[in-house]
Amino acid sequence: MPDHRVGSHHSNRSGGVKRHAQERRDSSDSEGGSPPPTSRARVATELSALGRPPRMPVTIAYRDSGHGTGAFWDHYTMQQTTGRESIASHPGGMEPTISSTDPTKPGKKNYSGDLPRSHTTTTGGGRGLLVVAGGNYGLESESPRHAAHTPKGSAAERHQQRREHEEALLKQAQLTGRPVAGLCGGSWSVLESYGGTTQQLNSGTHQARSMPFIKKDGNISNNFEPHGIDLEPKTMLHSQSAWQRQDPMDVDGGPAPGPRWANNQETTRIPYDVNSVHWAAAREDAGGLVPRDPQDEALVAKLANLQVSARDTTHANPFMQAPPGAPQYAAEAFESRSGAPVMGMQWHPEAYSSGHADKPAAAMSQNALNYLAQAGDAYEARRTNTGQFERDMQSSRAHQPSGIGAGPAPTDFSIPPQGRRRRAAMGESVPPYARAPQADGWGGVPSGSRPTVPDERHQPYPSDERW
Repeated sequence: MPDHRVGSHHSNRSGGVKRHAQERRDSSDSEGGSPPPTSRARVATELSALGRPPRMPVTIAYRDSGHGTGAFWDHYTMQQTTGRESIASHPGGMEPTISSTDPTKPGKKNYSGDLPRSHTTTTGGGRGLLVVAGGNYGLESESPRHAAHTPKGSAAERHQQRREHEEALLKQAQLTGRPVAGLCGGSWSVLESYGGTTQQLNSGTHQARSMPFIKKDGNISNNFEPHGIDLEPKTMLHSQSAWQRQDPMDVDGGPAPGPRWANNQETTRIPYDVNSVHWAAAREDAGGLVPRDPQDEALVAKLANLQVSARDTTHANPFMQAPPGAPQYAAEAFESRSGAPVMGMQWHPEAYSSGHADKPAAAMSQNALNYLAQAGDAYEARRTNTGQFERDMQSSRAHQPSGIGAGPAPTDFSIPPQGRRRRAAMGESVPPYARAPQADGWGGVPSGSRPTVPDERHQPYPSDERW
């Protein structure tokens, strides 16, 4: 019989474990046979009590095209797809215009209403998921450069402003682990920010008859699907279709069993037909994505974090002046292998936002965008938690107790001797706030004292790049 006396002890570890297990069984029996919750159930309950991170808006890099109709398309379709508000992030000195109608085309019978949800503008980074949309111009590093898609005159100046702003947003996203979605030509900007470039395609391959647009009733028209794609297994994009929710039906009149998730296509390519209006694609050779500068080791390593997640299945050998070893079919999507979720999709996933529920690619495209938007929620929650942690650390430092074992807080941040020697060997100067360890310990902290936080004057990176 197990020993249930209060304060009784067993002389060995295994005996105590067995006693604890028996106590749980006895407790279960005394409560009418209901088993105690498992650790997994308790964790699930605790997480449910915390709730999901707050829903954030999506931030869209502003593009100055079509007298505001291009930006309107971006915000309208993303709001329709995600059910979220949006933020237009624009370059300083540029007044953003977001309008459903083009005053230079009064006879065009398009949608003339408002956005379904509210939007704001900012010259900063915004919040949540970062979306980079396409446009009428390609990359400067495109091979060969398409003359019809090269900005000229005043358009070149505006395009340069846009490029510089997008480059800053993408750099900040990579520094802080922010999720990013690159749509159609916007995927090229994302690819370029990782060190890649594009290859021009032959005409008549990936170009639809005309661009999609918003009809008077608010649905999307001209959403033609001229070619097929395969989603590559074991990618984020593939998981949006492979994982399927199964809701078992109750046939006995009792409580319905809970839903289950099944991945029945884990190692199988999943085919879809998608829209397509692009004249270039990611440049590849036998080694994969091609870096702009193969001699730049840092660039090559950065680009290696991207992998192709979808490939065309219709147009064989579509590249103009293809590099040696180029794949037979062009990449239609790529994504990050690790770190924050980053996706670049050559088609227009946002064009399936309304009026195309009957098309299989609609659910896949919407799932991908919603997945990234939820990743944007998690990103903002992490920022909030990290900010609160820093404030708590500053507060605890200000009220740090003195006495035995506490030790005085350091007045300067110390760099260990090997770090100082390495900096000197590389010709770098040692910051004035760094000094060598003293006899009584690092930075004046007595030996044996508990660790203390470096002085606030130590800034490992500029404050505007921390987030």
